[in-house]
Amino acid sequence: MAFCQSIPLDIVSLFQSWQHPELCIMVTPYLVFSPTIIHVEAYLLIHRIYSIMEIITQYPHFFTAYIYEIKHLLKPDKYKQIIVDSLQFLVKDNRIFLFSFSILSNHIHLIWQIKPPHLYQDIQRDFLRFIAQKIRFDLMEFHPHVLSQFEVNAKDRKYQFWQRNPLSVELFSHSVFMQNLEYIHWNPVNAGICQIPESYYWSSASFYENMDQNFSFLSHYKG
Repeated sequence: MAFCQSIPLDIVSLFQSWQHPELCIMVTPYLVFSPTIIHVEAYLLIHRIYSIMEIITQYPHFFTAYIYEIKHLLKPDKYKQIIVDSLQFLVKDNRIFLFSFSILSNHIHLIWQIKPPHLYQDIQRDFLRFIAQKIRFDLMEFHPHVLSQFEVNAKDRKYQFWQRNPLSVELFSHSVFMQNLEYIHWNPVNAGICQIPESYYWSSASFYENMDQNFSFLSHYKG
């Protein structure tokens, strides 16, 4: 009975590319197919691998959300900080890995990975909803004239702060991951906000370039 034959061969490359390269060493001997593998240890190893596959196979996502009508609602740093605090909470509450982010005045970019048993759609919905609620409360108290610009009087809401249908793209390979990481970090430069990516505070660029710990809740893609 060859338990190893049921293991997808690309599991090894998956472990190498992401968070469990050490398991590549553990499983590789069993990928040399042998019909005589019947040891309990082998079975337990395979069972362990399958138990973490749920984590491994939920790939990181590139996520973009724009403010309603592309308005520059996030220009005040206090609203950027609400987003940072929300991301930090999700990390510390063991709901996500956060690999990268950039917060501009009218949109945000992230690379994040949802941790089971949490569902991607739930995390995304609650994240955007919480930020909208916090900003709405602040606008009601301090900037009611700005709040009126987001009044929509739709059937399901009075105010709308995010564009509907934010972009979410699963990153299936390391090369695609790196392309999106670079895009996020160069976004402020391309927008004319700064000269080099790591000089923009509201971004993970300095975390990677200078090992800056302003946002210590970030996870480096190398582990």
